[in-house]
Amino acid sequence: MTSIGKLWTVSYQPTGMRIRAIAAFCDLSLEIPDNFNFPVDNRSPEFESKFLSGMIPAFQGNDGFCLFETTAIAEYVASLAPDSGLLSASPKELALIHQWVSYADTEIGRYTNQTVKLLHSGPLYNKEVSYASIALEVLLTGTNFLTPDA
Repeated sequence: MTSIGKLWTVSYQPTGMRIRAIAAFCDLSLEIPDNFNFPVDNRSPEFESKFLSGMIPAFQGNDGFCLFETTAIAEYVASLAPDSGLLSASPKELALIHQWVSYADTEIGRYTNQTVKLLHSGPLYNKEVSYASIALEVLLTGTNFLTPDA
């Protein structure tokens, strides 16, 4: 399988895991630079010339196309496999997909580090994490997907 490009991430980064999972689901291959030293290499002039934010995950396609930010990279990777079912041609379905990706990023993802701390003797309760998780659980009760079954 030919690689679609390089993904700069680290093995424990949840947002990088999301992109790698989408690529695997779509039967696409990503090259992960194995000598990438985070948080040093991402502040190099070479890295920042490609990815202005200097943050990871960051993606460079084989054609030189560069992206940073998880959602943009994930959607681009999914778009390379249009028959995967991850994206929709319907504006309403696509809007629902964006809604739930945004919700996951802003209401759940921002607490990922806090959740990891919980597992390593951090605070035992976080009101915002609890509220966001309850809202998602209510939605998922009785359904298999965040968007209507098509």
